[in-house]
Amino acid sequence: MRYLTVDEVKAAVPADVLARLTDDDVSHSITEKVIDDAKITAAIGWAEAYVDAQLAKRYIVPLDFTAIQSEGARDLVKEASLQMTVYRLYARVEQEGVAKDKRELADRTLTDLASGKIELPGAEQRARERIRYRAPKPRFSVNKED
Repeated sequence: MRYLTVDEVKAAVPADVLARLTDDDVSHSITEKVIDDAKITAAIGWAEAYVDAQLAKRYIVPLDFTAIQSEGARDLVKEASLQMTVYRLYARVEQEGVAKDKRELADRTLTDLASGKIELPGAEQRARERIRYRAPKPRFSVNKED
């Protein structure tokens, strides 16, 4: 995982919540539910792909965390990845509404990063060239025959 690990998700989300979101065995009671690391890994993969898709508008992805000079900037990307991972876990069990605010917060952060409102110092930016178009001047005529 590039931006987030399973252990970091486990540290941020209570174990009973993760167990309910990842254990699909209907024969388990709530107290028997266990955390499924494979489902967390899949959610992290989805979240990181989403983060990369958003940041690719401005930066070369995947980001090289060792090159980003600011720990705060790294934490922003990590937090956005975590929020999207939690959203994805809730979406698995059709409870997206519960985590909708997490997705909205992550989307706002990623939009600000991609637009340049928030910078990732040290991250390699995409080359931005201006595209200029040339066209002949429009000609208008009062006569319908022209």
